[in-house]
Amino acid sequence: MITIYNSLNPSNYIMVVVAIVVGIVIGGIGGIILYSLISSKAHFFKNILLYIIGTVMFVAGIYVLGTMLLSSYYNVRYVLVPYSQGAYQEVEGEVENYRATELDKDVYFDLDGENFHIGNYEIGDIGYQGHSIKNGDYLRIRYFEYDENIILRIEKEDTVDGE
Repeated sequence: MITIYNSLNPSNYIMVVVAIVVGIVIGGIGGIILYSLISSKAHFFKNILLYIIGTVMFVAGIYVLGTMLLSSYYNVRYVLVPYSQGAYQEVEGEVENYRATELDKDVYFDLDGENFHIGNYEIGDIGYQGHSIKNGDYLRIRYFEYDENIILRIEKEDTVDGE
């Protein structure tokens, strides 16, 4: 079996760190602009554009930072910790009822009686790391049961034709 998708790949978390840093930088620059205007007692109406820019940057930075911190907390608390403790489901078998939507290119399929959905933002046009999924493929999937099954890892039986 080869891994064709792993949502727990450490490289996925690099973007979270980058977003946190960007949030801090944007919020910090906005805060500095506001602080310098307020501490210098600059006339509000003459510098209204700077006040607006500073406020927008500060709020946007705080928003990005807060969103990423909450997302990271959720990921650690409800995904990484339970996963490391083995609190996930695993199913193995042949893909059945494979269907892709034309509009958003989302993919739906069944595996051993479980329903799965893969969003276009996860799979892209070429599939997972160049591997497509189709009816009859033999897969092993690790997932969490939630409102819908959340896929953590997909492994595909290695075949001769490279598919």
